[in-house]
Amino acid sequence: MPKQSPILMFFSRLFISLNSGSKVFKAALASERGSALIIASLFMIVAIVLITTGVKLVSNSAKEARQMDVQVGEAANVAQAGLVDALGWFRRKNALVEAYTSNFYTNQSPSFASGYSYVDQPFQPVYNATNPQNSDTMDAYVGLVNEFPLDAKGTSLTAVIMGRYEVPRQADPFHPNATQTATPYTTATRTSTPNPNAVHDITGQRITKLLNGDGLVWLAQSTGYVYKRMDHRMDSSGNWIVPYNQSPNKVLATARMATEFRKMTFNLPTDSSGNAVTAAVYAEAMTNINIPTDQALLFGSNTNSFAAASMDAAVAATLVSPVACQYDATSGGESSPITQGTVGGVACIYSTNGNGSKSFTVTISSCGVYKMTADVRRSGSSNRRWDVAIQGVADTQGVTTDTYSISGSSNTWYTEQDVTGGSGTRNWSLPAGTYTVVWSGNQSNAYLKCFSLEEQSVCPPCPTPVGSDSYNTQGSVTCGLAASSLDDTTVFGMNINDLKLISDYRGDSSNDLIITSDWKLSYFDGNLTYGASQSNPNYQRLDSNGILIVNGDLTLNGGNGSTILASSYGGIIFVLGNLTVNDGSELSGAVIMGKSSVSGSASGNTLTLNGSGGNKGTIYLNYNLVQTAMQLVAQYRENTSARKTLLAVPNL
Repeated sequence: MPKQSPILMFFSRLFISLNSGSKVFKAALASERGSALIIASLFMIVAIVLITTGVKLVSNSAKEARQMDVQVGEAANVAQAGLVDALGWFRRKNALVEAYTSNFYTNQSPSFASGYSYVDQPFQPVYNATNPQNSDTMDAYVGLVNEFPLDAKGTSLTAVIMGRYEVPRQADPFHPNATQTATPYTTATRTSTPNPNAVHDITGQRITKLLNGDGLVWLAQSTGYVYKRMDHRMDSSGNWIVPYNQSPNKVLATARMATEFRKMTFNLPTDSSGNAVTAAVYAEAMTNINIPTDQALLFGSNTNSFAAASMDAAVAATLVSPVACQYDATSGGESSPITQGTVGGVACIYSTNGNGSKSFTVTISSCGVYKMTADVRRSGSSNRRWDVAIQGVADTQGVTTDTYSISGSSNTWYTEQDVTGGSGTRNWSLPAGTYTVVWSGNQSNAYLKCFSLEEQSVCPPCPTPVGSDSYNTQGSVTCGLAASSLDDTTVFGMNINDLKLISDYRGDSSNDLIITSDWKLSYFDGNLTYGASQSNPNYQRLDSNGILIVNGDLTLNGGNGSTILASSYGGIIFVLGNLTVNDGSELSGAVIMGKSSVSGSASGNTLTLNGSGGNKGTIYLNYNLVQTAMQLVAQYRENTSARKTLLAVPNL
């Protein structure tokens, strides 16, 4: 028979004795050994009960702690949702959110814009009572407020666990009722204490020389609540009858987060008079732009725009000497009923019935303002007319086709008569290039022998990119950009370090720059190279749209002709180092060879445009892409380094 465990033997004896009231039990009590045995058994029973209870308490406490951690984490997520909504509110304004009529400096006396009386007032989320779904907020008195269910399958009408965030607006400090909108008193006596947790304009605290109220930097705080909604009754407007923090509802956790929003601007470089200049490439000097081959293309020949713009000083030029009877009208190519003939002993063209046309290809060697003169004759008792136009170019009065009435006596040839319009001699502002001049019949008995273009004044001539010619550089160049127009702070309204902090995608030598969507702000610290030969697939092709800032050199090499295409980027590229665009790579929008106000980057960063075998390295001016980048990327953006968790506690 197996030996029984001493503990089992003890409990067997104990309970048998207690139940039977046997003499053995009484004897055991009488003995010292038995007394000890009973006391020990009682202690063991108590210990077992305590251990069991303690384990249960610890288990419950751990569960509650985990639950509180989850709730606090959810409250933090809710608070973060409030910050995202606040950023969206600023972006939806699609403008600078400022209290003043314009940006003011510390040495100026600011003036409030219409309807504003204090610097934080522009942050005013609106509740739309007619259509609540189009509201910014569910409580405009508080600020930006919204609620949503956290239950997996719940709705606002059935959910028990709810999330709520509040991004408070600043109440009018001059109004006796802080829940009302601004109605300042003439005495401007402060009647309420500003809310330190409200949204604040802190421009003057972040940007030297500017003021709070200029609207460029805002501090936002969002408080997130996780609460249990036990009362789902609503009023006729769809608002809760019992607030979230009143019984039987209960707040389970609270978190408060803060961050800063900064308005990113984009300003095209300007000339010395402050006028924006539109160009495909901006550089400190034309000699910093190199196009060593016709296997490359710099294209900027849109109206009122340039292939390249630089900070070079304009070089004086002289007028082109006029050439009499420069373009012969009888050279052929006229369209019927324009015909050639001899009138008064002079070979000429004329329209037999006031229709038809003759086109001339003219070359302008020097940028300037030109007038047109002509050798003409008329017959009949009244003036006879031609319609004259330079295709794609309006005259200096904005007229695209001028009706030229031949003046003077009938049946007389006049030499070098000014081509006029409705109000005198017409002039055209023409960059150097090739143009098409069209003379169209307006009336019969108007005769044209020849015409000339005579320069009246010169454009300030500028150097051209190194190696450029009429093939690889399409469009004119300009110079005389303002001294600081290529600086980061001038172009973007902030320095390179701040741009890094608000970027959507960023990279450096240790972290890949991975651009996953269009119309984002991307930033790279260091030298960046793309091309099919790169072993890292993230750097085999640049293919996106947006704004790309490279604090270093950028090199775009070609594809492999099959599986990897050459790079293609649309929008704005700002490079602080050298830029090289090789075989087949294409940039559309605008390229700025910029300067840093932080590092004082050395002048002379160069652009080299190459190509081979028909694969042209290309930079196209595309102002539509520039505008899209300005609208979609140059917005209010979060400075992620400023995000802080100020409060995260359970059961408040």
